[in-house]
Amino acid sequence: MARPTTPSTLAAVLGYMLATGAPWPALVAWWRTRLRKRGTRQFDQAAITEAEDVARHTGTFGPDWFSHVVPHWLRAFEVLGGPVQPLDVLEIGSWEGRSACYLLRKLPQARLTVVDTWGGSDEMLRTREERARVAEQRFDLNTRPWAARVTKHKMTSDAFFQARPPGPQFDLVYVDGSHHADDVMRDALSAFAALRPGGVLIFDDYLWRFYPRPVQNPAGAINAFLRLKAGEFDFLAVDYQVLVRKKPPDASAPD
Repeated sequence: MARPTTPSTLAAVLGYMLATGAPWPALVAWWRTRLRKRGTRQFDQAAITEAEDVARHTGTFGPDWFSHVVPHWLRAFEVLGGPVQPLDVLEIGSWEGRSACYLLRKLPQARLTVVDTWGGSDEMLRTREERARVAEQRFDLNTRPWAARVTKHKMTSDAFFQARPPGPQFDLVYVDGSHHADDVMRDALSAFAALRPGGVLIFDDYLWRFYPRPVQNPAGAINAFLRLKAGEFDFLAVDYQVLVRKKPPDASAPD
């Protein structure tokens, strides 16, 4: 099976979004995100460098799949009130904890719930079991400085959502678990239900592709979710990640 890839040109990104069913508001949000990035390149690079430094001085990590999206996360933090807010955060899929450590460092009042099987994913192929074992050990060590603010659940996201009390309880949810569209769709719906009004939902790997049919990849599920929940959220960014903010119930009610 091939290695995961990412569209490398504007035309390829647009084509992939259309092939995976992106609704037109997502296309508009993608273009607006690109224009905003062009105007904030210096700030974005500084934020990325800071995230790399945080990881370098925090613990041991493998490949960096996170730092490039940090500028979008900073916007989400700002929307949520910044570091002074005692936010409740859920991370579905944490692996070695790179994103978790960054969040805990930048949001000193936040409480983080992490859900991961630490079983690895399809694209890891033959090294899956060994890499997964090392990843969990690294997660535990890397997040140790913030252990009092971290709740770890080693289970599937389906099991976690079935066991948790119903109703919204998180201000920020990061979906980066299984990459297969069926699993992403279940995570998306469960995460949105668990998100408080005004909260932010972040999807990773929107432009990631590995499975043969485009709609089998995360974008297929994310676009289906965006169509299903249209009117119930506002876009914050559409790039390699998709960030949306949940509207209050009265704001999303039909006229």
